[in-house]
Amino acid sequence: MGWTEIPEAFTKLTNYPTSIRVPMAILWFSPPVYVKTEQKGFRYGVHHVHSAAEELVLWTKRGPRWQEAVHVCVDAISGKLSPKQARHAFEQAAEEEGMLFPD
Repeated sequence: MGWTEIPEAFTKLTNYPTSIRVPMAILWFSPPVYVKTEQKGFRYGVHHVHSAAEELVLWTKRGPRWQEAVHVCVDAISGKLSPKQARHAFEQAAEEEGMLFPD
């Protein structure tokens, strides 16, 4: 198994050091969380914690649930929390920020 580091963009937004290395594993979401894209009517399926982390960094609106989702994703990547917890936090942040794609 390889190693990964906490995404650099997150270390700038949190108190997590850049030197944290964790075992690389894909932390899947089931089911995926669908968010809006820049193209109206299109959606992006977020299938795992790393994709959620990448997506969060792109959002310009950053409310309390966004902050929570950032921390939960980092903790999931570090193995402290489950992908299920990260999925829930990400979905809540997407809803708060108006990014959640309607069913």
